Amino acid sequence: MKYLLIFQLTVVSIFSYGSSTDLEPGDLAIIGYNFENPDEFSFVTFADLQEGTIIYFTDCGWKSDNTFRPGEGLITYTVPVGGKKAMQVITFNQDAGFTVAGVNGFFGFSLSGDQIIAFQGSFSAPEFIYALNNNGNAWDASATDNNTSALPAGLINGLSAVALNEAENGNYNCVIENGSKNLILSSISNPSNWIGSSSRVLLPPACFEISLPVELVSFEVSNVNNILTIFFTTASESNNEKFEIEWSEDRQTWHHLTFLGAANSSEPTQYSWQTNLIKPGYYRLRQYDYDGKINVFTPVYFAQETEKVLEYFIYDIKGNLADCCDEKLLCEEMIIEKAKSLPFDFLIIKIITEEKVIIKKIMK
Repeated sequence: MKYLLIFQLTVVSIFSYGSSTDLEPGDLAIIGYNFENPDEFSFVTFADLQEGTIIYFTDCGWKSDNTFRPGEGLITYTVPVGGKKAMQVITFNQDAGFTVAGVNGFFGFSLSGDQIIAFQGSFSAPEFIYALNNNGNAWDASATDNNTSALPAGLINGLSAVALNEAENGNYNCVIENGSKNLILSSISNPSNWIGSSSRVLLPPACFEISLPVELVSFEVSNVNNILTIFFTTASESNNEKFEIEWSEDRQTWHHLTFLGAANSSEPTQYSWQTNLIKPGYYRLRQYDYDGKINVFTPVYFAQETEKVLEYFIYDIKGNLADCCDEKLLCEEMIIEKAKSLPFDFLIIKIITEEKVIIKKIMK
């Protein structure tokens, strides 16, 4: 079992506040997941969600005595200011509003089969909305360990629940995006419409896109002459107050970089922003409406480019050449590792790149 958070509670108290939306079975559906770290899942809602609405997601299995098996975790999603429209896709660890806690244990999806169960109410008296199980193409009679679960009471497999063959990551293939609620639900809840993978899948899946005030065409991050450059293009904009660019090392904790004013044009608009601070990691765009709603776009990953090595020389303490000229050693890190493998206690490395000469000393 993977641990997202080392945080334990012996009692879970669940509160709701303000006006909220009461959901029925099938009012949302899970459409993608990554059980490989970092944990991630996406769901689509079939009802408008008022701000302050609370939805819970747990990896605790459901037992035959109609109680949860404790020992795993609980995610609380609180709909942010402005609410969410029906058919909008929401992703855990990308979108705002999620908090994670343990239930006499820890939250973290298992690579050897697990479940995601969505509900309102409380942990002791849940009102189920949807459930996904990837521990086989059928639900178990009861939850007997971290990997198993019975079908939660009131849910219908194939309509408000889906049982998938075991796969570490997977998503709905978007074969049906339009139609009645039950038609879309039955398509999502059909295991033959899912694609499983041993590698992480891109979330959220590219389906159920609602009309947003900004149509984003591209979002790119690059290193231009040792300056980090972010460039993005919108096809059209309306009711758009501003953009925010954010950075994250792990796609979970996001840090503000800058705000950019909006053009609000019906024509394609290009934006760019530059900084001398070049940091590998995830970059994303957050868009703010004038009416307070926020849209978060899928992040992109930027890897620090390494300067090309033209030549290198490794000398021992007496100045004798110990190594050089291996064309397979393409970067500084590889050359340093080669030096550490040589049978000398002290070495001097000279690295010549396209832009500079680097001198390093290695002592073992």
